[in-house]
Amino acid sequence: QKWAGNIWLNPPYAQPLIFEFCHLLCAQYISGEIKQACVLVNNATETIFYQDMLSICSAVCFIKGRVKFIDENGIESGAPLQGQTVLYFGSNIKRFADCFRQFGVILYAK
Repeated sequence: QKWAGNIWLNPPYAQPLIFEFCHLLCAQYISGEIKQACVLVNNATETIFYQDMLSICSAVCFIKGRVKFIDENGIESGAPLQGQTVLYFGSNIKRFADCFRQFGVILYAK
């Protein structure tokens, strides 16, 4: 499926899929196919995929605590073993910060 415009991405967390999804998002953002994106991933700051995204994103929300995921029936199915971040790509940085600061600290990348 083609990605374009505004994107919300919660990629598969397994390798190599997470790298492939995040690499594609970066490439399509740089090319202009994607105008804005929010990406929910573990705060794996040491990884290549995270560093690649961090080098071109506009802002990051470091979420307080851990995200609790639910299954298709609305039942909690656990939480990741580490914290998560939402990386924002786009020009509406103030709006991103206004919406996401309730969830954690916002750092501006640009």
